[in-house]
Amino acid sequence: MSPWPLFGAIVGVVCLAVAAHRRWLTPSGVAAALVTGAALIAGTHAAGPLLLALFLVSSSLLGRMRFGPEPDVHPHRSGPPGRTGDGPRNARQVLANSVVPAVAALLGAASVSSGAGAAMAGAIAAMTADTWATEIGTGLRAPARLLVGWQPVRPGESGGVSLPGTLAGLAGATVIALVAALLPIAAWGPARAATFLPVAAGGIVGLFTDSLLGATAERRFVRVDNETVNLLASLAGGVAAAVFTAVSI
Repeated sequence: MSPWPLFGAIVGVVCLAVAAHRRWLTPSGVAAALVTGAALIAGTHAAGPLLLALFLVSSSLLGRMRFGPEPDVHPHRSGPPGRTGDGPRNARQVLANSVVPAVAALLGAASVSSGAGAAMAGAIAAMTADTWATEIGTGLRAPARLLVGWQPVRPGESGGVSLPGTLAGLAGATVIALVAALLPIAAWGPARAATFLPVAAGGIVGLFTDSLLGATAERRFVRVDNETVNLLASLAGGVAAAVFTAVSI
């Protein structure tokens, strides 16, 4: 019997225990994380939990870095709370960030799609890219402009992009893609192992999808909030990674 499912379960339990202890999640958030974590283990054994752990740890560390004065707005983030004023994530917020990787993992377990592994990793790469971009761009107080219209906005404001933030986002997508490509094939379980370029491309697509939606739909429609944007950005990242995998076969 492969040890990778057990290893994935251990990684997931440790991450969830830390999140609960640090009060990053509400009780409903913990329940949602349990469900999506189980789906990741079922479809990808250890690959999904390891990539998600990398996203959570890196987001948490960046969220606690202090580059200068505290910003006057609290940015949208996919990761765990970091700066003062953030509260624990509830079930809706957890699902907005984890449901796409979880569904992709289940598709891999059911052998529905050969690009399921890439889709799972691409969605996590998108979330990581968005969070790294926001944390670095806001922390450095870098001048930001809306992706659509190019009007100046405050650092961390939804839809805004900056040079340091964009470079950080590209770095986040690259890190997730590199780790995904280096993981042993056995770590992916039923899902097909992802390769570097499709996952990196998914992360980049998700990063700019988040900024595009933040600069347009989130500003125009009351029902489109940060969780909606996060969900759609991770979906875009997952779909892009699956498509790039399909065309490269």
